Amino acid sequence: MADDFKIEFTNNAKVIKSILNRECEQALTDCGQILKSNVRDLTRIKSGQTKRSFDYQLVKKGDELAVKVGSPLENAIWEEFGKKFLCRIKIGQKRVVNL
Repeated sequence: MADDFKIEFTNNAKVIKSILNRECEQALTDCGQILKSNVRDLTRIKSGQTKRSFDYQLVKKGDELAVKVGSPLENAIWEEFGKKFLCRIKIGQKRVVNL
C-alpha cells in the first residue's frame, strides 16, 4: 500500500532565479531610462553638450544589481554642486568636490 504513493520533486530554482534576475534587470533599465529623462529635464541649461551627456548604466556586482545615472562631463558637477562647493583642481588631484 505504501508503494501506491510516489512523490516527485522537480527543482526549478535555477530557472526561477534566472527569470527573477532578468525581470530585475528590466525594471532597473526602465528606472534608469526614466531617471535619465528626468535629469535631462531638470538641468538648468536647455540645450547643449551637458544636457545630452546624461546616461544610465546597469551595474552588476556579484549577485547585486544597480543602476547609475550621471554625466561624465565636469560641467555636470558644476551644475549639481555649484561653484562654492568645488575646490581648485590641481594636477593629479583625484578629489574634485569638497563637501
